[in-house]
Amino acid sequence: MRERDGELVSLGTADELARVYRAILEPSFAPEELIPLDALTREMVAGRATALVLPDSDGEPGAVAIVQEVARGIDLLTYLATRADQRGLGTGGRIMRSVLKAARQRDRSLLLAEVEHPLHHPVHPEHGDPEARLRFYGRLGARIVDVPYFQAPVAPDSPPVYGMLLLAFEVDPSLEKEGRLSASAGLVDALSTMTESADADATPVAALLDAARAHEGVRLLPLSRVNEAAVALP
Repeated sequence: MRERDGELVSLGTADELARVYRAILEPSFAPEELIPLDALTREMVAGRATALVLPDSDGEPGAVAIVQEVARGIDLLTYLATRADQRGLGTGGRIMRSVLKAARQRDRSLLLAEVEHPLHHPVHPEHGDPEARLRFYGRLGARIVDVPYFQAPVAPDSPPVYGMLLLAFEVDPSLEKEGRLSASAGLVDALSTMTESADADATPVAALLDAARAHEGVRLLPLSRVNEAAVALP
């Protein structure tokens, strides 16, 4: 990994990913929200996931973004995390702006992200403040995709995570009409990929996909209207 302060670099080896995983991702996410290292490594080696790092002034990883392609032209920001001592320094904003720029350069029609709903997840001393996180993404242009989203299990022995929001960035203007994401946007395909690990009989996969198939399209809500968004609860 070429490490220069302020320059986004892509991780190229499993060892580099393991280092960043343990230093930044593990302390930043609850176990039920974090894909196991071996599974994430397989995704990266297969080219289905990209790990981007923003080094600090000492050349050490200061923030990381994991991006996966979940449908043609649609990426999922699987994880965005900043090392604890780098928080509040603008590091997260810098790496997120780089992720958005990369999405535009790759001609993505949509960038998705999953976040905790602030009314259903409390502030955590290590994992952060869901309300502050939502404000952060709002400053970067995020809107809520109004479907009852939940995070599918990240491993066979992990539970689904409810009370989540699905966010959209960089929406191709041709896929939006009157504040709704059109049925041709590929959202159903993306969500089908994102929920592959969920038990359709035990989780609300059908309700989620039905909402995404709405003939009139799916509402894109400003984050100020978070209380109006559909929520999947256990």
